Amino acid sequence: NFYVTGFTNSPDFPTTAGVFQPTFGGGDGDAFVAKLNRSGSGLVWSTYLGGDGFDVAVGLDVDRRGNVVVTGETGSAGFPTTPGAFQPTFVGGPTDAFVTKLNAKGSKLLFSTFLGGQEAEGFDVGFISFFDRHGNVYVEGDTGSPDFPTTLGSFQPTFGGGPGDGFVTKLNPRGSRLVYSTFVGGSGADGAHDGELDKAGNFYIDGFTESTDFPVTPGAFQPAYGGGPVDAWVAKLNKTGTALVYSTYLGGAALEFVADLTVDRSGSAYIPGDTNSEDFPTTPGAFQPTFGGGDSDGYVTKLSPSGTRAVYSTYLGGTGPDAAGSVRVNRDGVAHVPGITGSADFPVTSGAFQDGYGGGPTDAFLVLLNRSGSQVKFGSYLGGSGEDGSSGAGSWLDGKGNYFIPGFTDSPDFPVTPGAFQTENAGAFDVFLVKVDLGKGHK
Repeated sequence: NFYVTGFTNSPDFPTTAGVFQPTFGGGDGDAFVAKLNRSGSGLVWSTYLGGDGFDVAVGLDVDRRGNVVVTGETGSAGFPTTPGAFQPTFVGGPTDAFVTKLNAKGSKLLFSTFLGGQEAEGFDVGFISFFDRHGNVYVEGDTGSPDFPTTLGSFQPTFGGGPGDGFVTKLNPRGSRLVYSTFVGGSGADGAHDGELDKAGNFYIDGFTESTDFPVTPGAFQPAYGGGPVDAWVAKLNKTGTALVYSTYLGGAALEFVADLTVDRSGSAYIPGDTNSEDFPTTPGAFQPTFGGGDSDGYVTKLSPSGTRAVYSTYLGGTGPDAAGSVRVNRDGVAHVPGITGSADFPVTSGAFQDGYGGGPTDAFLVLLNRSGSQVKFGSYLGGSGEDGSSGAGSWLDGKGNYFIPGFTDSPDFPVTPGAFQTENAGAFDVFLVKVDLGKGHK
């Protein structure tokens, strides 16, 4: 089954009977959580999640029992929370983060809590949520609240400064207390974007920074700020939240952003994103060692488990704007990278399910990089005559050669399959969900 979460301001968004919140909460929009059947032809369940303000969900995870945890941000004082939750009431600022755990049927809240500070101008938003094997919930996000709740002994219990810092918070299985909670940031603007938990409980994080004093570690791959307005950063937080195993900048003299990282079984982190730096750090033998042109290129960087060197680092793009949206890695070390491209000369391969640009401002794409980052094993466009793309958030490999990609489209001719749950665009931008059989090279 495939789970998806996000945001809607549609009062007729498809929900199912018996779910926790079958009707629209109102305001500027609600979060939603949905479970699709394995063929993509119908909903197992689907629910709104929100109050009378603005609510959006970003991060989702599912445990072995089918319970679902989601995180995001809310401006609704009446956002649904549960008795005994760590922070059952909205504490102030324009938005608070929230963390909500739904049962396997989507019919009940197992816990739901706000997560934020009281600063009037402070924002709080959760981007990533994970279960560990004990049922603890990890949340990563951004905060502009100097009084965001942290714990004694955490890596960085005080706000770094500037308009915002990243944060990492670990909640107990009942959502009633913080196991640990820490800021991650320097004196400028910092943000966390994505994270992943390894089996030992270490938390890998990436984000952006304008801080020349962002906390980096001795021997890091890139210990100094690359220049320009924004650099990317990558860090590994130890299992107790008390120290950084490593932390490094990642960037050149212009602008870098990061997307959804992943970690392989050896502990190597794969970081995707986009850059317009012509001196972004690449490695000898990389598939594309030089900038392709346009407003930006995508990039993919694989760091060693110690964070001290790049196993490989490559641009990924053509002469138009390009951005790599995420990375998922199979057992053979092949990196699966979806994203967005406006390049008519983006690298595609023979056997692609769409070998030509669909038209419009952008298409989505899918690329498979070999283990050494030296070759594109498979590359294809994915789009119609309108605007299409994929941030890659929520993309997934099932271990059987199937790859699931979510994204957005306003193309009336976006490629859909017979018998799909929704075969036509319902107006403006719709979500798309695509399952690719990479064993056969077709959708």
